[in-house]
Amino acid sequence: MENNSLKKAQEALEDFLGEHPELKEYQAEIERRMSKAPTFAARMDILQFMMAERLNTLKGAFSELRGHVLKMKDSLQAVLDETDWNG
Repeated sequence: MENNSLKKAQEALEDFLGEHPELKEYQAEIERRMSKAPTFAARMDILQFMMAERLNTLKGAFSELRGHVLKMKDSLQAVLDETDWNG
């Protein structure tokens, strides 16, 4: 039973990575780090750390994106303000 569940999970992972090949390198990093973890608790700590790293990266990207959007908004507003709507 347990081997069957593990096999299904591995197949699901392979299917997922087949659909999202850009994540293969990240999965390899997870597996590399996890292989060095001596206990279940250590593996969970590694996952928590990696998820926090990824979240911080996303926060930085969203912050940068927000800055670009605000600049675009200001540029568009300047164009609208300069537009002669009556002529």
